Amino acid sequence: MISKLEKSTSTISHSDPEYIAFQKRIAEEDRELARRALKNDEDKRMRKIFSESLINPLLEKATFENYTPESSNELSVRAKYIVEKYATNFELKNPQNLLLSGNYGTGKSHLSVAAMKRIALKNFPDIKGYNHQATMMFISTPKLMTKIRESFNNGSDFTEAQLLDEIGKVDLLVMDDIGREIKASGNDFTTQKIFEIVESRQGKHTIYTSNFKEQELMTMYGEAIFSRMIQSTTKISFDWENYRLKGIVQK
Repeated sequence: MISKLEKSTSTISHSDPEYIAFQKRIAEEDRELARRALKNDEDKRMRKIFSESLINPLLEKATFENYTPESSNELSVRAKYIVEKYATNFELKNPQNLLLSGNYGTGKSHLSVAAMKRIALKNFPDIKGYNHQATMMFISTPKLMTKIRESFNNGSDFTEAQLLDEIGKVDLLVMDDIGREIKASGNDFTTQKIFEIVESRQGKHTIYTSNFKEQELMTMYGEAIFSRMIQSTTKISFDWENYRLKGIVQK
């Protein structure tokens, strides 16, 4: 006995427009899957390069839930609220930046990682309707400068261009501890690399953290770089006592 499905499909010709359109759609989906697989392989390789040296292992368990500012500290309560709201309302098509600056050990890096974890729970449709998570990267800026210099060595697994390209294209970049790389080196090479990175982040989400105040950053980087950093940026001051000095483990 011939089923209804067999009857309906037995009359389809390879020259039938509907069949041709179906085959084209299948071929396009196959190409898209192959492209995404190759991209994922490359992304994993680059993520491995960064994860080996640019992320502080102490931050792996950082969440909004275990960031517990004292209720009497209105500034820290406000800082947590703003960063958590940023993560909750995160949209790829509406790039916004944060600048978290102030004292050591007040939770700037902690809140940045917590934001990344919250954003990782969200899905975003691409232009073809596929859902995907935001691509994100957390980098220690001083260690990044070291990594860039390592790329100049013969036999390096990566090039400077690859590093900067990866940094420039992710949906959300956290540049942790900005300013320290300038303080440590104070040379034009470092300033130029920071300029290139900040320029590549225009139109994308970036979170900057620093132990220096805004005016100090302005002096270090100059107007051209700092003005780009603070474009579409919410600035949050972390001007309270270092938690670590009080025996509280919080970065």
